[in-house]
Amino acid sequence: MKKQLLFTFALLTTFFAATAQSNTFTFTGTASDSQTFPFGSTAGVYALSGSDFSQGASFISYNSEVTSGSPVSESFGINTNGITVNKTLTFKYRKRAAMTGVVRISVPGQSDVTYTLVDTSIEDGSNSILVERTLEYPTEIPLSTATSNITITVDELAQNGANNVRLRIYDVTVNGDLSTNDFERLESVKLYPNPAKNSFQIDSNNNIERVELYNITGQLLKTFKEEANYDISDLATGIYIANIKTQLGSKTLRVVKE
Repeated sequence: MKKQLLFTFALLTTFFAATAQSNTFTFTGTASDSQTFPFGSTAGVYALSGSDFSQGASFISYNSEVTSGSPVSESFGINTNGITVNKTLTFKYRKRAAMTGVVRISVPGQSDVTYTLVDTSIEDGSNSILVERTLEYPTEIPLSTATSNITITVDELAQNGANNVRLRIYDVTVNGDLSTNDFERLESVKLYPNPAKNSFQIDSNNNIERVELYNITGQLLKTFKEEANYDISDLATGIYIANIKTQLGSKTLRVVKE
């Protein structure tokens, strides 16, 4: 019995921890280039059509010097499949070590954030070596199912001692875990009646994608899609674990079968 209780605790902990990674985002450029990814993971940066930047497999790049006051820019979109969440962003970029420049990230309704790209040739041991750095957008952006447009502007780019100009922006990460409001939405998921005889129902503000029913030892017994009633008439009397996956994340609840 002790072993079973320890397994149940581990199972509950695993499902709860996974919740923070469940909600997904879509990073979009052209209609054919988009990528869906969860909290904390990276996605490629895709260009919108008619841009100054060139489009790689999962990056945007600009390979010419830019004179101060004659900027070039690129826009793209990001949206979530869940409720509105306020998140910061991190972008990776790569440049020749000796190059210098000025980059600006703009989001509607937010103040622009400007970055100075410095010569790191002494630090990195070569003028032309490709070095990787990050651009941190520190202001929280309200991300929702409506697409938020983000613009990256290069206002100055100098080759200096490098053998050519290469600036590539290739990854974005949505920072942070689910917010307090997200967890409150998950807490609204209810299962009733409990104890149950032949079936139970689930009340949720979010669409239910899947319900998995486990026994106390962790064996998967049943898998349901969203249903009005979840039939457990064929199960023996006892305690079961229901993992309920919604658009927002997963919640695990105990079910008592009479």
